[in-house]
Order: sequence, then C-alpha cells, then structure tokens
Amino acid sequence: MNRYLIILAGLCLISFFVFLDAVDVDLMEARNFVTAREMVSEGNWLVPTMNGEIRLAKPPMPTWFAAVSSKLAGTSDDLALLRLPSALAACLLIFSVYGLSWAMGRNARQAFLSAAMLATSVLAIDVGRTGSWDIFCHAFMAAALWALWTGLNQQNGKWWSFVLAGVCLGLSFMSKGPVSFYALFLPFIVAYASVFGLTKIKRQWPGLSLTLIICLLLSSWWPLYIAVYHADLGLLVAHKESEAWASRHVQPFWYYWHFLVFTGGWLLWAFAALLRPYASRRVASRPSHIFFLLWLAVALVLLSIIPEKKERYLLPSMIPLFFLAGDLAQGVIERFTQKLEQRADRALVLAHAVLMGILSMALPMVLVFFLKKRGQAIDMVIMGYGLGSWAVAFFLIKFLRKRQVERLLLTTLAFLALTTLTALHYYGVLTTQNREYKRVDSHLVTREIGTTKVYFLGDPVDMRVIWDLGRRVYPWQVEEVALMLTRGEPVAVLSKGDPLALLPKELQTQAIVRDIETFDYNKKRPDKRKIHLSLLQPVETPDLSRQPNN
Repeated sequence: MNRYLIILAGLCLISFFVFLDAVDVDLMEARNFVTAREMVSEGNWLVPTMNGEIRLAKPPMPTWFAAVSSKLAGTSDDLALLRLPSALAACLLIFSVYGLSWAMGRNARQAFLSAAMLATSVLAIDVGRTGSWDIFCHAFMAAALWALWTGLNQQNGKWWSFVLAGVCLGLSFMSKGPVSFYALFLPFIVAYASVFGLTKIKRQWPGLSLTLIICLLLSSWWPLYIAVYHADLGLLVAHKESEAWASRHVQPFWYYWHFLVFTGGWLLWAFAALLRPYASRRVASRPSHIFFLLWLAVALVLLSIIPEKKERYLLPSMIPLFFLAGDLAQGVIERFTQKLEQRADRALVLAHAVLMGILSMALPMVLVFFLKKRGQAIDMVIMGYGLGSWAVAFFLIKFLRKRQVERLLLTTLAFLALTTLTALHYYGVLTTQNREYKRVDSHLVTREIGTTKVYFLGDPVDMRVIWDLGRRVYPWQVEEVALMLTRGEPVAVLSKGDPLALLPKELQTQAIVRDIETFDYNKKRPDKRKIHLSLLQPVETPDLSRQPNN
C-alpha cells in the first residue's frame, strides 16, 4: 500500500469516525433512527414505520444499515454505532474519488490530493458524520461512476465493471431515490458526452445494457412491493414528496453562490482552480479540466433550479470541484519542483500559507476565549491543540521558505485534522449558549415511569424528543386516557408548555399532574415553550399522588 493511501485512511478515521457521537442527533437523523429502532423492535423492515406511522417518504436502505448495526450490537441507543454505516459510506465516497482519479490516468499524488481535500472539507465532514440519506446515495453513485469510467475506457470492457456499476446505481436509488441520479450522475454524463463524445458509450453498449438491467432490478423491487401492498399510501407519499421540492425550504436561485465556503481550508485552491486562464495551463490534461468545470457547472445549475435548497445538497458538486483543486495543486507542485513557478503560483502558495499560518496561530486563542466564556476550564486538550497548531505554523513557514509545496499541503492536512479533533471534543461546549439546554434522558424516563404508555398532550413534539425518549408516543385520545385513569392506571404525557393548562377540563378532576422533568431543545436561547414529561395519576390512588411542581 502506498503512503498516500495510508494517509488518506488516517484522514478518514479522524474526519468520520473519531468522536462519532459528539454531535447531537438532529431532526433528520432522529427520523431515520426512530424508524430503524422500530424495524428492530417491531419487525417493520419492508414497510418502515416512524412512531408507529408508516413512513415511505424515502427508500429504506440507510435505515436498514442503521437497524442492522443496532441489531448486531444488541442496542438501539448507541449513537456512534448507528452512525457507523454513514462513516463507512463517507469512506466509500472518498476512496471512490481516489479510484476515479486513478482510473482517469492521474498519478497517486494527484488522486490523493483530490480525495484528501474532499475528506477534510467542511461539508464532507458534516454530512459524513451524521446518519443522513445523502451520504449513502452519493457514495454509491461515486463508486458507480468509478466503475463506469473503468468499463467505458477499456478496449474490451470487463463485465465486472458494468456489474459493479449497476449494483452501485441500484443501491444509490435505494438510498434516496433519484436524488443522486439528478445531482451527480446527470451532470457527469452531460459533461462526459460534451467533452469526450459518445463513441465509447456506443462501443460499450452491451456492458451498459447490463448495468441498466441490474440497476433497474435493484432499484425497482421495493417501490413495486409498496405499489402492490400499499398503493394508495405510496401514491400519496410520492405526491407529497414531489410537492415538497417546490414548497419546502424554498430558496432563491442564487442561494448556492457561496458554495466555495464549504471547501473549508481549501478555499483558495478551489477558487484558483475555477480561474480557467490560470488553472488550465497548470494541469496535465486540458480536456479533463474542461470536463470537470462543465460537470461542476451543470451540477450547480441543476441544484439551483430546484426550489427546495439545503446546504448539504451541495455535496455532489464538491466532487468535481476537488478534482479541479487537486489537479491544480499537482500542477503547482510540479512547477515548483522544476523551478518553473511563476508569480501567480508564488502568490497562491504564499496566500494559502499565510491564511493557514494565521489560523493556526489564532484558533487556539479564539478557542480559549469561547471556552472561558462558556465557563470551561483550560485543560490538556486545548494546551495540546495550541502546541500542535503553533508547530504547524512553524512548519508552514519552513516549507514555504524551501518552496516544498507538497509538504506544505501535507502540513495543512495535519492542521485540519487536528482542528477537527479538537472542535469535536469541545463541540457541546462551543455550540450550547442556552444554559437551560437539556434533552430527554431515556434512562431517567424509564426510572420514573417504567413502561407506562406515553401520549402527546397538545401539539406533537418533534422526532428528536421521541428518539431520545426511547419509545413510541401515541396521539392523544381523551376517551382512552379517561378509561385508563378510571381503572387506576397512571398515564404519561409529553407536552409543549404547561401540562396543567393543556389538560382537558373533563380530566382535571380525575387526575393529579406530576411534572417529572422539563426539557429545552433550543441550544441558542431558552425556549418559551419547554417540553414537559408529566405523569397523570388517578385521584383514587393517593399513595401514588404528589402535588404538582408548579
């Protein structure tokens, strides 16, 4: 194994695996994990449910991965284990970028630079560490593109390349439907046909036919199953999802204008790679440079014309962008090695070194400031980060003076990895401004209410609460709750706001409300409507009753 693959594996370990449970579960993850939990507990593998309701909004592949992971581990609440499949998918994405670059005729360093830049970018780290659908569909699609390129560019295309491409395309569809086909596959094909023509595609039609057949078989069986056994519900969900693209999270066409920000520490290289008069003279293959530029442009346009926009949707556009940045970095390294660098090359390298140097010197002090502001004592971790960052600044200056650009970039990778580790270690402290922030603790719930049935009182709370609660929460049924109280059974309720104010009048004489715990899911400021977990205790059982906590 060459040294670049070893370094790339180390970067993936830091970016996607270490402190995998540091970030709190967000709403999107909670939906996935609640569905996975019910797959294991209720056996709803083919027809997934979320809090007891059938959920067909997205294909179930990522949820299957999370469910299998929890089932093998014997626990459904280990966040790191549930996110492990996502981290592995992120590794597949990174190594697929490496493999695709290699298949395109680039050397090991060139392939490494593109993949390593992507692995240490802000967006890849963010998406790759969470149990989202996006990382799976784009990772499988990237692997499919690698296999397709390999098959298309062989004189006698090997059948396994087209089989692998078909499998990965099918798995991509089963991860998030046609999303990656639209955002990653279509721009790739448009750019390929425009720059390289259709000759190779026509020549390899038997292999491509095999790819299509396998893709259709893998991607159609579950939708067909739903169409047969849940036709009406499936059509309703499909209609709602198509409407959502035009009605939810609507942003203007230019929303993604700041896409370069998500490259993180590679901002200057990504920006320079888009300057064709400069970058095209420093890459080995100008047609490839045009191909990546067109691939990126088509991807951004396609993403921008869809009304629904989220920052994580930009992940597929990062792939061609880092191909461009990696190719430029390789060209600049070669120019410095051969002592043929020009003023623009020196300016780019100097600007990058100065930016990284300033960050390496300043970030430890900024981190200390915010930690003290949050009441966090200075410990060995922050001291180690400070020493490591200042050592980075020293080596940046050293390699800049010696004009050793490759070592300067490797030092940058080390700094970004060190910063990632430190940021994740202090993530909770740094992101929590609300001192009242408190999430549901499933162990506390079990201790206080046991197996008591839990109902929504008033407006339903979001899925994060249900995930943290560790059990299903039922819709409010006045008659059912009244009957349970009449039988002397306590009833647990979740409510946004004061449960006494929300309790129907007809039940106020039948139960005493004991407020067990109050939760606040707003990390920035105290929420006006906190989430209450309460127990309704029948008035006929005074031994269980206590006065409500008001």
